[in-house]
Amino acid sequence: MGLGRRDDDSGSSAAPFMIALGVVVIVLIAIGLISLFGREADMDQEQIIRATIGQNDALQRVDHDAYASYTCPEQTPDAAELTRRQHDSSAERGPRYVEDVVDVSVDGDTATAKAVYFFESNRDEKVDATIDYVRADGQWKVCSATPS
Repeated sequence: MGLGRRDDDSGSSAAPFMIALGVVVIVLIAIGLISLFGREADMDQEQIIRATIGQNDALQRVDHDAYASYTCPEQTPDAAELTRRQHDSSAERGPRYVEDVVDVSVDGDTATAKAVYFFESNRDEKVDATIDYVRADGQWKVCSATPS
């Protein structure tokens, strides 16, 4: 025995282990929070893309009710007008397709994105449109005119 040490005392304590455990817990909480908030932004982007594609699909099918569900009321024509516009556009250029939705920017309950469209008559000619969106009753709606 030397200088006041007991034989059963190894000189180690649990403090370094507890500190390391605390650091790991804090890092895991931070990762979880970042993932949670990042996922919310991803969900908005996905919903905006779905609204764009859903609105286009409803337009191609001339389904006024579905079209209205994806579109702000002030941008929604009555059923006869929607049918006329789609008939004219389709006769001139063929069906319209959404190629991509990019540059999504969300600010609270409003957003913008660039939608890239093309028409069957000329698949190589892309039409870019900056689209405004508003979240109403938890659903993103297209609030801009789109190419016809």
